[in-house]
Amino acid sequence: MSNTKQFCDWCDTFTSTPYLVCVVCSDDDCGNSMVASCDIKEGDVIFSIPLKYFLSEYTAFRHPTLGPVLKKHKAKLNSEQILSLHIMFENANPDSFWRPYFGILPQNFTTTDYFTDDELEKVFKNSIRKEKALRRIRKVKGWYNKLQAVFQENPTLFPKETFTWDAFLWAYNILDTRAFSVTLPESAKSTEEDESSSSTEKEQPKDETNDEDEEEEEEEEEEEEEEEEEKEGEDDWCLIPYADMFNHSLDGEGDFAFDAKHNDFRCISSNEYKKGDPIYLRYNSFGNWHLLKHYGFVIPGNQYDAYPVSIPPPPLTTIMKDSVFELAKWKLFEEHDLTDDLFLTRCTISKNLLAVLRLRFLSEAEFASYPTALKGDQVSNTNEFNVYQFLVRFCKAQLATFREHAFVQQAEEKKKRLKESKTNQDGPDTQTTANAEATSSTADQEEDEMEGTFPPGSKEWMGEYVVRSDYEVLTQSLKWIEQRYKRLCNVLYYGGSTSSILDKMKILLEANAVSKKEISEFTRINRLVNNLHLSQALDPSGIVQWGKKP
Repeated sequence: MSNTKQFCDWCDTFTSTPYLVCVVCSDDDCGNSMVASCDIKEGDVIFSIPLKYFLSEYTAFRHPTLGPVLKKHKAKLNSEQILSLHIMFENANPDSFWRPYFGILPQNFTTTDYFTDDELEKVFKNSIRKEKALRRIRKVKGWYNKLQAVFQENPTLFPKETFTWDAFLWAYNILDTRAFSVTLPESAKSTEEDESSSSTEKEQPKDETNDEDEEEEEEEEEEEEEEEEEKEGEDDWCLIPYADMFNHSLDGEGDFAFDAKHNDFRCISSNEYKKGDPIYLRYNSFGNWHLLKHYGFVIPGNQYDAYPVSIPPPPLTTIMKDSVFELAKWKLFEEHDLTDDLFLTRCTISKNLLAVLRLRFLSEAEFASYPTALKGDQVSNTNEFNVYQFLVRFCKAQLATFREHAFVQQAEEKKKRLKESKTNQDGPDTQTTANAEATSSTADQEEDEMEGTFPPGSKEWMGEYVVRSDYEVLTQSLKWIEQRYKRLCNVLYYGGSTSSILDKMKILLEANAVSKKEISEFTRINRLVNNLHLSQALDPSGIVQWGKKP
């Protein structure tokens, strides 16, 4: 009997109600997918998984063999370590209650955890994503290292050949790619031994080292880590067999949660399906970096792609008054929970990022206006100018880190050839036109070939796709940020009313109603006036010289 058939037969024991979907076995690359086994109406229950089939921290603690060991070390272990060890333990047990479930789980992953150092360097190069991937794998390796004391204390229970680093990394990726965040009822949070919800194996004899008073704490360098994956509230991570077989789609079903009334995890259909239609769940609104890191796939043209922005800490000056003022602003970030969700998308600045930057660049005279910044409103033209100047410089600095990537070099070469081609066509003849068309055709062909840097679908290809998405987000962000920045430059440099007049004169210039000479004289006089009181901090490169040909 195949693993898929065993799993489906096991799922039939969940409930007497017929299931509306079934598992479809696919190839090793695509894994499993779910399709409707009959017509489904809106409001129908797609699945309902009873609580007794969940794997959670609490089932780990209730395990007759594993539970006592975990309880002894509970204070020193986090949820990820406990659940990963639970998964390893059940996977190694041929008599596990969850054996049909483990038999159908993937054995290989394409998350960033499975990139070698050489692959990370080749794919991400100087991208910030490389350091984030390295930081994450160091964190996971640190968790495994801390479990060594538990393994050494119980060598019979945890044989070295089974509880390896590779096994732990696999178990953690099973958890990270498949777990649901669930609000469990208090009745499910008991840690007392419960034979019905644990393995059927016989209890292993305890090792003599269990009688030692305390274990020696392992020294390890603490890695700085981001907090974006932290669980919210009192929710618990749970593996829920069958529910985790659904693939992700932005148009997928989103109404799934624990139902306290029925004591199960269920999904209610929000669409109608015909027999044979694929059914997806919507995991969340994640960008490609998050999807690759946590699930091992990317979505072409993902509208939720975003680029993280790091805000430098406040400068501590030698003047105590200034230092206190800067620290007061930094304190506001923490009090109002503005330290997370700082990012740019292709067309927006995250609300938190805009608020943080407006607070960051408040002058002492403007400090009383901080509630305005917190509400998401502009404080002043000068403050807004500093915000967008920072963003322009940030985007340019980040884009510079992509220069070593082949697709950037090829794009620059294409622009250069097209520019030369356009120059040659100023006095075109037949041969020049033919050469230009050939050049353009070659450039387009090379652009298509850029997609083949790595084998399509490979983890390297997906990693490069994330890098390309980051580059695209920064490039498009820079365009509209620079437009706003230049507008602020003009307002500050020429004054609000003068800037408005210049905008109108630009329109008149296009209609040949005024001359460039008239605009140049107008701006020259205004510059002489404004230079008398203009701050030297204004970046001249951002000022639009209206009288000059662009």
